[in-house]
Amino acid sequence: MATFASGLRMPFPRYWLSGFLADFGDGVRLAAFPLLAAQLTRSPAAVAAVTAVQGLPWLLLGGGLGVVVDRTDRRRLMVTVDLARAAVIMALAAAILAHGAGLWLIYLTAFVTGAGSALRDTAAVTCVPRLVQSDRLEQANARVIAGQIVGNELAGPAAGGWLFGLAAVLPFAVNAGTLGIAVLLLLTLPGVFSAPPRDQGTRDTSLWHDFTEACAGCGSILTCGTSRSWPAWSARWTPPGSRCSCSSWSGTCTGSRAPTACCWPSERWAGSRPEASVPP
Repeated sequence: MATFASGLRMPFPRYWLSGFLADFGDGVRLAAFPLLAAQLTRSPAAVAAVTAVQGLPWLLLGGGLGVVVDRTDRRRLMVTVDLARAAVIMALAAAILAHGAGLWLIYLTAFVTGAGSALRDTAAVTCVPRLVQSDRLEQANARVIAGQIVGNELAGPAAGGWLFGLAAVLPFAVNAGTLGIAVLLLLTLPGVFSAPPRDQGTRDTSLWHDFTEACAGCGSILTCGTSRSWPAWSARWTPPGSRCSCSSWSGTCTGSRAPTACCWPSERWAGSRPEASVPP
């Protein structure tokens, strides 16, 4: 316990714990939503649609999330998203207690929380280089991804099903609680997550312009209003060092043929990857 407490004095362990709690809550909610829908309808399609709606924001908004992250303070963005998701989930929990939760309310909550998860997860990966030195970046990224897998795909769904068996409202109450703790942990971190400044010679473009450019340039399945078609990811190759904002990452491409080759914040306006601002 003493070792754990001393470890939390460093910024990265607190950041990791914040992300794990948010991902764990996502996993709990992911398992509970279909079970809640199954209490209200006997239609298999209606129950399956709840899970589909939670993933829909990745399809609709994925290509431009990196642009949003690049232009905002990432800690403020994650805090705002987590607070908004906690408020929406608490509203659903209140409706469950009042026996007023209908399918449309479940679908709406699933979509809003899914959009928040997509935005938060995109911002979360791009923050790691601000908290660790370059020689520890790979290890830190591995820990973040491991926490996402364990929280979102293993421990979270298992806990969500168990909690729902005790009471339908419990998974959503736990999810709101984990998000609240995640916010408190984020607020303890140093202020090193501000958006990078633009180069003086860079043309000032709108967020929508950059959003559509990101969708087309990184092979999003949506064209986002542009005339460019979707290229096959397996056929694309981005030269090492080039900049992009991919559907789930925003960063400097390493030359892989996969869209997840972008492995650290692009710092598109500053033109270079910053060193860590605080010790690991």
